[in-house]
Amino acid sequence: MRSVVVTVLLACAGPCLAQQTAAQWIWYPEQPASDCLKESRWFRKTFDVAAPFMAPGGAMNRAATLWLLVDDNQRLWVNGRGDLPVIGSGPAWNRYDVSGALQPGRNVLAVQGTNGTGPAGVLARLVIKTAAQQETVINSDASWRSVKAEPPAAWTTAGFDDSQWAPVRVLGSAFMGPWYDHALFDVQPFITAAERAAYERHMATLLAPPEQFAGQQPARAAIRPYHGAPALFINDQPRPLVTYRGTVDPISDYGRHVLGQFRDAGIHGYAPYVALDKCWTGPGKYDFTPLDQVVRAYLSVDRDAYLDMLVRLVPPSWWLQAHPEEMVRYATSDQIDDNDEAGRVLRPSPASEAWLKDVGAAWTALIRHMESQPWGKRVIGWHACYGIYAEWHYFGSWTQQYPDVGPAMTQAFRAYLRARYGTDAKLQAAWHDPQARLNTATVPGVEPRRNATLASFRDPTKEQRVVDYYRCHQKVTADAIEHFGKLAKQATGGRAIYGIYYGYFMGVLPQTQGGHLELLRLLKSPFIDYFVAPYEYGHRLMGMDGRLRSLAYAFNVAGKAHIIEADTRTYLHPREEHGRTQNLTESLAAIRREFSTGLIEHTGYWYVDFGPEGVGGWYSQPQIMSTIKDL
Repeated sequence: MRSVVVTVLLACAGPCLAQQTAAQWIWYPEQPASDCLKESRWFRKTFDVAAPFMAPGGAMNRAATLWLLVDDNQRLWVNGRGDLPVIGSGPAWNRYDVSGALQPGRNVLAVQGTNGTGPAGVLARLVIKTAAQQETVINSDASWRSVKAEPPAAWTTAGFDDSQWAPVRVLGSAFMGPWYDHALFDVQPFITAAERAAYERHMATLLAPPEQFAGQQPARAAIRPYHGAPALFINDQPRPLVTYRGTVDPISDYGRHVLGQFRDAGIHGYAPYVALDKCWTGPGKYDFTPLDQVVRAYLSVDRDAYLDMLVRLVPPSWWLQAHPEEMVRYATSDQIDDNDEAGRVLRPSPASEAWLKDVGAAWTALIRHMESQPWGKRVIGWHACYGIYAEWHYFGSWTQQYPDVGPAMTQAFRAYLRARYGTDAKLQAAWHDPQARLNTATVPGVEPRRNATLASFRDPTKEQRVVDYYRCHQKVTADAIEHFGKLAKQATGGRAIYGIYYGYFMGVLPQTQGGHLELLRLLKSPFIDYFVAPYEYGHRLMGMDGRLRSLAYAFNVAGKAHIIEADTRTYLHPREEHGRTQNLTESLAAIRREFSTGLIEHTGYWYVDFGPEGVGGWYSQPQIMSTIKDL
């Protein structure tokens, strides 16, 4: 899976009997998040086709259709043929007509799957039908075989001997996370109506019933001073601003176990992550069932829970297709390279008025819906997620793609210049350019931005155009943040808090196009209550200070809460990255250090848990949970 913020709504973190599907996620027997980074694996499934599925002479008697989804990239052969017609597609899957490639007797599906980063998997469903609508189905399951090293060319043919290949590892059903209800994946073609019905029945047993909230008043939340530091108040009572921010699925047995661990440790604050696009079915049309199920599932595990909802504000694919001129454009290339938000990803520009208007309407509808539900009484916060990995860093900025040169940003830049200068003459004087015009000014490209006069310092007699653009660039992001905060406050009548990832100071390059340089303005905003940032990645090893990326005291002075996102890679994490601790002793030391930093700096604290395979589990060890309870 590409490096994206993992969205797990209604996913099974492992095989769950009541949620099984015939088509199962499979992979080579390894941990793809650590053992298969930017590498390929090869998969085969042999099967026989006989009458009545083959007509006399070997021609197909009816259609044969294959749905295939591979995280991240796929190549397909059927009986050695790789030129199979694609007759449909959706998020990450293709539908192939394989009728002309099948043959009487032995057949083979051959798939090359390539992983980028994170979880990986293969999901397949082949349906062969006769004229009389008789049907045989081949699914991805434990009967497939796989290999790690690239096989000889004959591996795509039915007669190839794969007896030495390893049986695949079955990851779980089509309902499992992180793919089910993820914005980048659509697993619906792999789920039958009967499987869907069984899933719905199973979920009904795991959701908090409406009567659980009878007689309760909606909780009112606020950030107020308490013993010299900003603190969380719920119904006028101070509470620890300590939250579990996990990616676990609250429906799966494993996810419910993890949430129960934090409940039993006395942490009743949770920050679920949901995707707006999964609730936005068409223009002005919404289905908030996925949102309700997440909230009710958390509350069924912990009856004392209070939820701060993180909402990913990327619109659905139909909106993206309908608004090509509203997208971020990159100075380095017009080509969209992948779905990694640090690269040239397809996303609406924060300067887009259409995005602000339409997403703002959907965001408001979502919050108002939750306000109207019994379980919405326990939702005490809303958190707008956008930019790279939800952290309001401009798409493409971390990899020097030099955003945003698109029409939406160009229009915003010209409006900024008109407000700043007023006349062409003043613009020309500031830019030292007699050709400059307010109505034709363009966003600077790669070279003007890359070549500063001295390090990152700009000479205003030569580079005022770039300086003005970066000021506009930062303003556009801050405008959007405040826009969604104002809407949240209006939709909740001010009873809920609103926060964002923002205020990163250390470890962000380049700050001008990817950083958070409007912090002073946003600290004064009446709509924003708290700011979240991870602690420094370069200072996490044993013997280091675990310093913050933010200037924490600035938030205290402004009366806002700062929250440390403690995304500590404990020894349970499967790969070496971001200061992973090496054993239990180091893990406990790191957790104590970061929590102590929160006490010293007067901050809140999020136990962030992306965990092995993206489904949580960094803290799933008795001594770790005992330490968290003590803290």
